[in-house]
Amino acid sequence: MWQRENVVYNVVGVDISPLYIEEAKKQAEAYDVANLTEFVRGDVRNLRDILQDQQNFDAAVNVWSSIGYFEKAVEISLFNTLRDFILTEGRLLIVNAASKEWWVSTHDRFRTTSHGTYEDLLLLEKVTYNPCSSQMKMKWTFYRKEEGTLEHIATVPVKFHVYSIGGIHDLMKKAGWEILEFYDSLEDLTAYEPENIPKAIPINLIAKKRGH
Repeated sequence: MWQRENVVYNVVGVDISPLYIEEAKKQAEAYDVANLTEFVRGDVRNLRDILQDQQNFDAAVNVWSSIGYFEKAVEISLFNTLRDFILTEGRLLIVNAASKEWWVSTHDRFRTTSHGTYEDLLLLEKVTYNPCSSQMKMKWTFYRKEEGTLEHIATVPVKFHVYSIGGIHDLMKKAGWEILEFYDSLEDLTAYEPENIPKAIPINLIAKKRGH
C-alpha cells in the first residue's frame, strides 16, 4: 500500500526472492493491508509475463539498490517496458538507491564485512567496491542457527553497477523517461539542489513518461 494525504492504492510487489516475498506478506498482515497487496515472485526481465494484462498502474516504485544487476541495454529495455504498464499521467519513483557519489562519500574503505539475522538465519555479507568501474561485488553466506551451531546453507555471489546521478539520468532518458526532480529525501519531498545542499545523496527521483 502507498498512502499519502488519505489516498490509498492497491499495490503489486515483484521480487525474485521467495524469502522477501514471504516477508512482504508478513509485513502486509502486520500493517493490516493484506487485502490491498499482491506479491509475485518473478524475474523483472519477464515483466510482461508477470503482469500480463495489468496496464493501468498509477506508479512504479523501484526501492533500494534494485538496479544495476544487468547489462545496461537490458536495464534500458526493462525501464522502457515499464512505460506500457503505467497510466499516461503516471510516475516512476526510484527510492533510496545507492549512487556512486553517495557510496564514495560515506565509506572510508572499499571493503566491508557485516552480518544480520532473520529468524533462524544468519547472513554474513562481504562487500568490495571498485571506484574505477563503479562495480559492487558482494558475497552473501547464509547459515541456519540450530541448537547452538551454525549450518551452512549457501554462499551467493552478487555483483551490480552503482550508477552515478548523471548515469541514472542518462539511463532514464534512453528508456523513455523524463526525470522531474531529484530529491534529498522523498519522505518530505525535499528537492536536491547541489548549490544549497552540498552533499552527495542516494538516488531518489520521480520521473514521467517522455512526451507526456
